[in-house]
Amino acid sequence: MHGKDGQVFVGSSGEVSRIQSWSYEHTADLAEDSAMRDTNKAWKGGLKDGTWEITVNLDEADVDQTGLDVPGTDVVLHLYPGGKTPALFEYTGTVPVESFSRTGEKAGIVTATIRGRGALTRQVIV
Repeated sequence: MHGKDGQVFVGSSGEVSRIQSWSYEHTADLAEDSAMRDTNKAWKGGLKDGTWEITVNLDEADVDQTGLDVPGTDVVLHLYPGGKTPALFEYTGTVPVESFSRTGEKAGIVTATIRGRGALTRQVIV
């Protein structure tokens, strides 16, 4: 699978344009479950969480990009690592936007980075 094939959709409206990169880290709380006389620590898995980030070349005419620019807003996020292709996997869920930052350089394209938190579910695309 090549990174250039990845796609990001928000809600049912459509694809977020001009994606440069995205990342998703799925995590879980761990609680130590060791007892006296144990020779190694033991752990139990707890609540799931996740952090995600999307970087785009800013396009204020793209309603799917601008739909992500309000921190605290819940969005239905779909991350497609190999594109929106049946039988491949997507990561999806309703998650809050944590931040939306813009960066511009004298000789470059203005970019926006959107960050959020919340566990996404991995499922097969149908």
